[in-house]
Amino acid sequence: PRRCPNCNALAKDLEGRQLIKDLEKLAKKGVIWAMDKLSIVHGLGKYGNKKKSEKARQWLLKAAKEGSDQSLYHLGDAYWTGSSGPWGNFKQS
Repeated sequence: PRRCPNCNALAKDLEGRQLIKDLEKLAKKGVIWAMDKLSIVHGLGKYGNKKKSEKARQWLLKAAKEGSDQSLYHLGDAYWTGSSGPWGNFKQS
């Protein structure tokens, strides 16, 4: 496998990190599908990224506020079931 000449990381990880950066740029511009994707990327720890439930939850809530059907479904399911899923715990006390 190819490696970065500077940090010796596998090329696959570098491509994943670039994908995450690109998704974050789009999401910050208000692109809803990028917000959805980031909530899953951070929640599941995809593309060489560590699992970050808080960050995943923030993107899920932003996408839901913008009207994303997918995020609204996942958000409703998380509240209804009290499941944590990849977004952390939504169970209300």
